[in-house]
Amino acid sequence: MDFTRDQYERWKLETELIEEQLARIERAERAILEELGCPTDLVAVYAILAGESPTPWLQRNAPRDERRAQHAMYALLYVQKTRQYLSLSNSIRPARRMPP
Repeated sequence: MDFTRDQYERWKLETELIEEQLARIERAERAILEELGCPTDLVAVYAILAGESPTPWLQRNAPRDERRAQHAMYALLYVQKTRQYLSLSNSIRPARRMPP
């Protein structure tokens, strides 16, 4: 089964748009973590939230900042999961020839 030129262009545009949106979300969530003084590594954020590492935020802001860090961590996890899903779904599809 071959791609038509229109199908290929539509697929390419959708792929670029999705990646741009995922990158935008990722930048915004990492900026939140940096604002809180958290590392942007998800394992380190989890360690902070689990109480295994000291919290970088002030005690008076702890409940609010903890919720913000947790939200950012989950958003970044879902960005990774979405990228993995898209990569997997593109590799599982039967090989199609690109238009000339």
